Amino acid sequence: MSRINAALAFLKEKFDQSVYFTNDHVNKKYRFEHSIRVANIAKTIALAEGFDVEALTIAALLHDVSYCEVFPNGKDDVINHGRFSARIARPFIEGLGFDRSVSDEMLYAIAIHVDGKADFEGESTHFVQSVSDADNIDRFGVYRLHEGLVFRDFLAQPLGKQIELCRTNIDQMAKYEKMKFATLTATKMWLDNVRAQRGFYTRLLAQLENSLSVSD
Repeated sequence: MSRINAALAFLKEKFDQSVYFTNDHVNKKYRFEHSIRVANIAKTIALAEGFDVEALTIAALLHDVSYCEVFPNGKDDVINHGRFSARIARPFIEGLGFDRSVSDEMLYAIAIHVDGKADFEGESTHFVQSVSDADNIDRFGVYRLHEGLVFRDFLAQPLGKQIELCRTNIDQMAKYEKMKFATLTATKMWLDNVRAQRGFYTRLLAQLENSLSVSD
């Protein structure tokens, strides 16, 4: 079994045995599929930028493994889930046979992917930053766009609220376009997603505004 397949099996086992996910199959499905998408994005970045493809793919695949557990302080601990994930993943990653410097970099990438902080020493290299970059790229993909509209119960909102939401998102996307990521590859992937969202909301806004009235 390849190390990537072993990591996928490890993640699946953790999620399948999770008490937290026992009664939340929707979140389990999202978190598992999100982890795979982030791993594939990281793999694309690694191939383009000359990083260790296997190492970055595995780090990205396990970046959210801590969601298999109930956080001690509930939602207040979401900010810590990167550090929790690194603790859970450490014995597995250290047993994969990577050089120590590589496994340390993988674990540091997982630990800091939420807020840039870890509870152990490490260097924030472009490799390390790429796990967070891949995570953010997926979070602004089409799937998350759809999920956001469902979460806000968009179809049930009055027209005025729908228009307001579109305008807010268009403004946000304009700001997000200015963000720079660790690599040119990640920055391009990010811009593709942000511009797609901006284009969607721009067209949706035009259609909603066209629903306000009809002229004589």
